Amino acid sequence: MEEKVPLLICDKSDEGHIRKACRGSWMGFSVHHHFFAWQRDLSDEAIKGRRIAEIFDSIVNFVLMLVGVVGLLHMGILKLINFYVPEYLEYVPGILQKIYIPLWLLIIIIMFVMSRLVRTALTIEFVKKEAADHPYDDGVSWESVAKYHHGAFNNIAYAFAPRAMVAFEEAALKSHKAGVEFSLYTLFEHLLETPDVKSILIRFELPPDQVVRAFHDKFLSEGADHAGANGAMWQTIAKAYLDAAENDDPKVTVFHLFDACLMVDPKFGEFFEQLGVQPKVLDNGVQWFRFMNHLSGEMRSFRRAAFRKNTSDTGAAMTGLATPLLNSIGEDLTKAAKFGYLPVTVGRTSEIGSMLRAFESGASSVILTGQQGVGKMSIVEGLAERMVTEDVPEILKDKRLIRVPITHIVSGSDPGQYQQRLMQVMVEAVRSGNTVLAFEGIEGLFGVRVGGGTSQDLSDTLAELLEKTRLTAIATTTNEAFRTAISGTRFGSMATKLEVNQVEDNDAIQILESRVFNIEAHHTVYFTYRAIEQCVTMARRFLQDEALPENAIKLMQETAVYVRNKRGANQLVRAEDVGFVITEKTNIPTEAVNQDEKDKLLRLEDIMHERVVGQDEAVKAVSAALRRARADLSGGKRPIANFLFLGPTGVGKTETAKTLAEVYFGGEDRMTRFDMSEFQDAQSIYRLIGQPGQQGTGLLTEAIRQNPFTLLLLDEFEKADASLLNVFLQIFDDGRVTDSVGRVVDFTNTIIICTSNAGSNYIQDEVKAGTGTEIIKQGLLDQELKKYFRPELINRFDGVIVYTPLNEEQIEDIAHLMIGGIEKRLYEQKGINLDVTERAVAQLAIKGYSPEFGARPMRRVIQSDIEDVLANILLEGRVQRNQTIVIDVDGAVNIE
Repeated sequence: MEEKVPLLICDKSDEGHIRKACRGSWMGFSVHHHFFAWQRDLSDEAIKGRRIAEIFDSIVNFVLMLVGVVGLLHMGILKLINFYVPEYLEYVPGILQKIYIPLWLLIIIIMFVMSRLVRTALTIEFVKKEAADHPYDDGVSWESVAKYHHGAFNNIAYAFAPRAMVAFEEAALKSHKAGVEFSLYTLFEHLLETPDVKSILIRFELPPDQVVRAFHDKFLSEGADHAGANGAMWQTIAKAYLDAAENDDPKVTVFHLFDACLMVDPKFGEFFEQLGVQPKVLDNGVQWFRFMNHLSGEMRSFRRAAFRKNTSDTGAAMTGLATPLLNSIGEDLTKAAKFGYLPVTVGRTSEIGSMLRAFESGASSVILTGQQGVGKMSIVEGLAERMVTEDVPEILKDKRLIRVPITHIVSGSDPGQYQQRLMQVMVEAVRSGNTVLAFEGIEGLFGVRVGGGTSQDLSDTLAELLEKTRLTAIATTTNEAFRTAISGTRFGSMATKLEVNQVEDNDAIQILESRVFNIEAHHTVYFTYRAIEQCVTMARRFLQDEALPENAIKLMQETAVYVRNKRGANQLVRAEDVGFVITEKTNIPTEAVNQDEKDKLLRLEDIMHERVVGQDEAVKAVSAALRRARADLSGGKRPIANFLFLGPTGVGKTETAKTLAEVYFGGEDRMTRFDMSEFQDAQSIYRLIGQPGQQGTGLLTEAIRQNPFTLLLLDEFEKADASLLNVFLQIFDDGRVTDSVGRVVDFTNTIIICTSNAGSNYIQDEVKAGTGTEIIKQGLLDQELKKYFRPELINRFDGVIVYTPLNEEQIEDIAHLMIGGIEKRLYEQKGINLDVTERAVAQLAIKGYSPEFGARPMRRVIQSDIEDVLANILLEGRVQRNQTIVIDVDGAVNIE
């Protein structure tokens, strides 16, 4: 519950008019010895009178200004005609020539109108920042306030934006007309009808008219309890004003009022929750529009400040020299910022502050490092915006910031030209005296040798020039490039390194909110709030070649194109549209679960048992994990599931994994398999995560980076070296691991199955003794597994599944499954039917049964007794299309 503001509410009003006892105020509150009051009459007569006066003033101003401007034009035109072509005066109507208003009178009329406009503007007030200075003053009364402040109250009504004031007064008029008390409920109902709030509702996929009707039926129908609603309304007004003050907003807007209503009365949040909008989502959506409103105000202030910025080559002092090469291969970011060509920089205040402090402390070069797409150039563009408003240290004032892509320096085939071009850029920047360089992708200079026998790295040329000239420069690169190419070099040692981390989800959402209107205007579609939120969530989880926010921005653009092409213009982009685009890009089923998939998930055990014989516990545990994952209950911070399958060979451990890959991931080819018996020494860890400093050398990390939505099968897990088991301990717990070049590889979209023969003899002995599966499992956990795995590793598995040896009946079922697969392939490829009699299947099962090796001998028997026979028949041409091959006991064959 929000803290209440201690209010003084005037209870001595008479028919909507304020009595003198309240000093002309309807309500007030005191903050740190400053008194704020609402001093605007809300009676019908006062509201209508103000509106009539405003209309009258507008008409008077318009007429007088029209007279003044037309009079000046009339006088000027006649003077020009008389001076240049007096003979044309005879064509001017006589009445127009006779009309004469003295120049001094026209000037007085125009000045009178201007004075009226200025006087009106002077009555406009902004939110007082003192209102944000807590604590509140308690124990005040109208008498004490009047005595202490001598009637000099801060009238908060003057700080309301025009649309907010119109909405507030319209709500009051509607209440009076309906004969009900003007309260929080009537105010909120009218706010729901305003264009500003309607735009919020549409972004939540809520039809505004239906929301208004539902609200009226719930809160304003006959018999509804409105106790205390009037006091709550004034509490809302105070909250809205204080909220604007705390957020440094100049005016109280409709969004402040709407947000304050939600804060004051929890029932409004519950109302939206019943409509399917959770409180946190509702708050984030409201903050979106408040943020954009605040941002537009900041942009207006920026434009006013930018007007004074000189962006010419020579600078404000006109002492610099021209920079023709820089102008041709670079981009003047300060000029682009001044004229609004750069996207607004949102957040990144701390990074820009760190860069400015580095320059103030004496550094001449700064290098920004971070993952691809993390927003390094956005920080540079944010610096350009500050340079436009001169909100920078002296070293950067009256200067322009030029972006120089390194690809423009090293373009062409002659390395000698690279050095000449770089030196020319540096010379022009130094001679201009007002240039700061921003080298984008600085790693492109490293490893480029120039010169003859005493060749020099191009990066050393840059470092040498920067040291000599002390030119202010910024460079950007990736973390990998810095580690592998720049760290330890001359430039790497002289430049101050600032690491740029990936933004948090909420910051990324704000960045997308600042970009969404341009994307919407370009593609003529409209994003819901959930779609924007989904862009960030999906990009972070599934598009990891780039970092937030760039991957989310690109996803938002792709989704806009998809919706525009599929459904046409002026359509809403919903969260499921984002999921569909991700599914098309990655084959990951992120879209909402449809009815067919619901049915499949609910009967997953039956589907898996079509391929896996027996092993009910394993099938049940795996199916439950998949249902949790698709219902989005797994949390997204660990793998979908981690299982340890224990049991002797040939009992279905690998077949379960293949079946799961087929059913859930879409095919057996979505399974990534490692035989851990190949990783038995400590050096094997480098084969899995890569050699230090060498990108792309980790077998495991590269496999998951390229195919993050997969089933990871780790066969014979107990044979891996202990150091590798520590790596998997982190993967099981955090769902990620860092590879050899510092990239984070995400495992949260994988199911990890580790198979092991550890304790196989124990399992077989206990099964023969008639011990139950749960008791066998407990014995394994208490004794056998401790010989191979540390307890903390075992505890990270979502399930330790015991596979028991197969019996003869199950082997016969497996024979049926194998033969069924052959029948299907033979018919699809050749159009020939196959019929293996039940007696033949039973004979094959007896022949292929082995308590020690499970179903593995069965496959060899099927190959020799079925597949080899079929191959001979086909090669001999003994069977035609649509005929049936019947195989009976002892290999007897009949063709029908």
